[in-house]
Amino acid sequence: MPSAVALLRTRPETVVEDYGRLMRLVKYDQVLHRDQDLILKLNLSWTKYFPACSSQPWQVDGVLTTLLEDGYDRHRILPVENKTVVTDPIAGCRNNRWSPVLERHGVPFIPLPGVEWTVYKFQSPLLKLNAIFPEGIEIPKMYVGKNVLHLPTVKCVHPDTEILLADGSMVRAEALIKEWQVREPAHDLPDGDRVSEGEVRVVSLSGGDLTGGHATHFWRTPLTDEAVWTIRTRTGRQVTTSRRHPFLTPEGWRPAGEIRVGDRIAVARRIRIDGAPQILPRVASL
Repeated sequence: MPSAVALLRTRPETVVEDYGRLMRLVKYDQVLHRDQDLILKLNLSWTKYFPACSSQPWQVDGVLTTLLEDGYDRHRILPVENKTVVTDPIAGCRNNRWSPVLERHGVPFIPLPGVEWTVYKFQSPLLKLNAIFPEGIEIPKMYVGKNVLHLPTVKCVHPDTEILLADGSMVRAEALIKEWQVREPAHDLPDGDRVSEGEVRVVSLSGGDLTGGHATHFWRTPLTDEAVWTIRTRTGRQVTTSRRHPFLTPEGWRPAGEIRVGDRIAVARRIRIDGAPQILPRVASL
């Protein structure tokens, strides 16, 4: 079945029902069969609640309502979330108001740090992961043989991080954020974060490959740890992050403070940009 994308206009009064409309427009039940257990992968970017940062409670409500209305067995629906170096899944479930939604629908919450994990070796060729992790990756053992319905999330970077835009130009994250916080109204949050809205085309990871994407929200978070880590690869690429910033390794996600010389981390090896080469005119030697 080819991939499908559905768009619709919503409003607060209909947002829960509109998740059902979206799911049915793409005929989700033709992919997620009712006779298989279904992992509902929630997403927690921060333990505290921030708008548009983690899975919203009304999103969780809309998805679960649709699944149950469409005949999925609540005993085969398994909402899960893992920890990261900056999140606690149990506290996040409570703070993001998932708990009352899950309880009302009669489904459990399964924090993944408490389940058994196993090494999974890829069964078919993939675009990049076979080469990055030839020995396989660790996954929760409960994932094997089940379908996964994945809800979205967002992440953050250091101010000096260079962002590759879709036109091939590079811009520092701090400069990009300052530009949009001057152009558009910025909102100050209780914890010191500042956020504004806009739209910039960037290079993004999608389906295991790098494609064009849209950045629509610009966040600035105050640094709470005076120490920062610079990670430099053998080829000279480097990035400066906080001690807790996660990096993808063969053993899973690890904070920068635990990365040591010789460790392997995942990076993009080749980035394609749409365009054509431009031959510069010859100039006399100086």
